[in-house]
Amino acid sequence: MNLFDVCTSDLVILKASATVADAARLMRDRHVGCVIVFGDTLPRRPVGILTDRDIVIKVVADRLQHATTTVGEVMSTELVVSPGTTGIYEAVTLMSERGVRRLLVMDESGHPKGIASFDDLLPFIAREQNTMAQAIASGLLREEKKRV
Repeated sequence: MNLFDVCTSDLVILKASATVADAARLMRDRHVGCVIVFGDTLPRRPVGILTDRDIVIKVVADRLQHATTTVGEVMSTELVVSPGTTGIYEAVTLMSERGVRRLLVMDESGHPKGIASFDDLLPFIAREQNTMAQAIASGLLREEKKRV
């Protein structure tokens, strides 16, 4: 299983010149915790990410005007990307090493194809751990029956 299998392919995007108020409304309407920010010039490329946490920490806490502050002013410019063929555990390692909760998933041509969050990866990891726990329990049961 890889990132293509678990990522959310419906990317929510905005230009860097959009306002934070626009971003917040879009995030609310689309039920997402982030938007991928694209540059205002052609060719349009991802230049950052704006998360709900960025809005709280960089706009609300600093009392900036959400109606006039642009996404480009407060977005995180360290956008961590990964090929869609990256394995789940490798993705978790990358996210942990880089201190992020989301990866921009790219296709083989370098185009954004989705976003993978810890929330997307957790169900897979939980299933894997459950399978391992069942295998351990089954092995212990076999050993116990042999001793009787």
